[in-house]
Amino acid sequence: MEKPPQPQPKIEPPRVEKIAESSPTYQENRYSNEYYHDDKKNLDCFGNFVFDMIKHIREKAIPVEERLQKFSHSPVIQESIRDVYERLHITPDEASAGIHEVVLKNIELFRKLMLDKNYTVSTNNFLYEATQNPEIITALRQEKQSISKSTIRRHRKLKDEQDPISRWANRTFGSDPSVDSLIALVGAKKISDELWLKILNNHEANFKEYLREFREQKLPALLEQFQNTIEAAIDRDELPLSKDLVKKRLGQTHVTLKDALHSALEKNRGRFNPETDVVSVDSFIAHPARKKQLEYTFFHEMFHALSGRLITKEVNEEDDELGEIRHERIGLHFNISREEHQKLQRFRWLNEAITTRLEDKYVPPPEKTPERSYLSYEKERELLELIMTKGKAPIDEKFFTAAYFENLDPTLPPEKRLPAWKTLSQQLEQSWGKGFLNRVDASIKKIGLVKTIEAIK
Repeated sequence: MEKPPQPQPKIEPPRVEKIAESSPTYQENRYSNEYYHDDKKNLDCFGNFVFDMIKHIREKAIPVEERLQKFSHSPVIQESIRDVYERLHITPDEASAGIHEVVLKNIELFRKLMLDKNYTVSTNNFLYEATQNPEIITALRQEKQSISKSTIRRHRKLKDEQDPISRWANRTFGSDPSVDSLIALVGAKKISDELWLKILNNHEANFKEYLREFREQKLPALLEQFQNTIEAAIDRDELPLSKDLVKKRLGQTHVTLKDALHSALEKNRGRFNPETDVVSVDSFIAHPARKKQLEYTFFHEMFHALSGRLITKEVNEEDDELGEIRHERIGLHFNISREEHQKLQRFRWLNEAITTRLEDKYVPPPEKTPERSYLSYEKERELLELIMTKGKAPIDEKFFTAAYFENLDPTLPPEKRLPAWKTLSQQLEQSWGKGFLNRVDASIKKIGLVKTIEAIK
């Protein structure tokens, strides 16, 4: 007689605790960010993914016994992973085919960026810097034998409506023969894996030099300008921050550039990651000709770094030290990823609207152009303006700013942990009714930002 199935023990989800930024647990977690602050290990450069994939493919082609040698000190480990290595092992021919597929996908991605007017300057630079490398020119001369002169000419004809890349090249480079050949090889997808990888390596070397110059020549002045501006605002009682907190946050925040072509994949010019304390700025706007745009973007992301935080730790009953640290609120943006909430995001639009208003207020205005041609989050700002001015009573911006910079202190009683957020909620309720902000947020998710603005009007 078969035994009845035994009931499986219930697995309890991790307990979630709120922790203070000043707590030893949180400070120890900051040390783990050293990897993300090391540009040699964590470089946001177009093509890095290609090299990572190639490394992974080549490792799989190494004979199993050779791969196991690194564990020769422990026969037990060798035997435990042998089966995994044998299942993953591929032949040299399979490795070559896998590498070729990765390179082709990267070339196709670049072809798409070539035709996107938002990245014309960046793709131009990528091709031009390649043709300044003698080693690449030599390889290019050899490879262009694989395509006919008529193919090169065809890729240069402006009237060829079937070939958008040739039209783009004609507008961009005129009659540079080196670029002619390179574009023809890319356009016809006949460029070799070896040459494309050389071009990616060349691009990475140029990007590293650009990053070094940014760090040495531009970043110190930007940091000093930002800190002086914020401290002056604190002295005028305009910002609810302490100078000690500002100094601490600036000290732990790592500022870096991300390759403009890499940024194209993320569709943004700047980003702050609270989990790693990294502010990354698109290299496109680090050019001297875009100085003011760099200031706006830098201030925007640094305001995110200064904004208030709600920090949690998942506590595992078996091992308290394994708890994962998360930032569930940055500024006014709630981003909760726990199992019971799945992925709950709220008020990102409001967070960005306040951030852009702060950068408008504190970035020195352009010398010649009074308005920003690269204004971001316009609709979010419009919605915030409606909320502040069109309710039963106006709501002062200071209430939003106070809540934006408020850090949760879990050592206080629950009713005293977020007083600025509580005051803002009361102001919104008096002007728009109970639960108004949640209704707006739900409306944006359902019908979009533009239609939500129209409905409120």
